[in-house]
Amino acid sequence: MQAKIDSNKNTLQGLLCASQEANLDRETQSFSGIKAHLDNAVCKKDANVNTVTCSGAIVAEYNGENTSFPLTKYNVIQEDGQWKWCGEAG
Repeated sequence: MQAKIDSNKNTLQGLLCASQEANLDRETQSFSGIKAHLDNAVCKKDANVNTVTCSGAIVAEYNGENTSFPLTKYNVIQEDGQWKWCGEAG
């Protein structure tokens, strides 16, 4: 999440699973040019499934006002010996 907020393309590229690689530019630009931060973000791998449940939010400033984007549940998978992010869980 921090790499997404920071628009850090190199870091995001290493964190996205193969099925999400086509979305790299979209993910990199999500908060580009916007002041944003994580607020009380805590994530925990769910037992026996390939998901991570997060609490907290991304808070972004638009036109001087804060907008909160609550964190949710995300799909993850092990690829090349590392956990990779595969988008929001359905």
